[in-house]
Amino acid sequence: MEQLADRFFSEAFVSILNATSVADLLCERCRGHCLSMDRSGNDRRLLFEDGRAILRPSDSGLQMRVEAGNLVVFCGVRMLLQGQLATVPTAARAVGWRPAGREPFVDKGTDGAGRANGGRILEEASAASLE
Repeated sequence: MEQLADRFFSEAFVSILNATSVADLLCERCRGHCLSMDRSGNDRRLLFEDGRAILRPSDSGLQMRVEAGNLVVFCGVRMLLQGQLATVPTAARAVGWRPAGREPFVDKGTDGAGRANGGRILEEASAASLE
């Protein structure tokens, strides 16, 4: 996928048992909303109109990443993943998204130059404020 200067990046980690099964379930439930899905190693990738999501299961839980070129797609993909995850009985109800860098699951909220999300900081609403 093309890397543009104006992109939104966010990542979340959910501590969950059977993360591989949960990632597969999320992919299945999101199938009708994305253009395509594929696997690369342990990663599951969902491609959307102007964005993508990467799900990376591990022994300790599920890492999720969302990248998009506009705020509507960015928020929509995160809501889709979070909403589908909420239907999984063993999953956490609240997901804490954090700004991320351009490289998946590497930078902890910076773009490598110390700027949060390439200079774009998105304030995340807590789960309590959404209820």
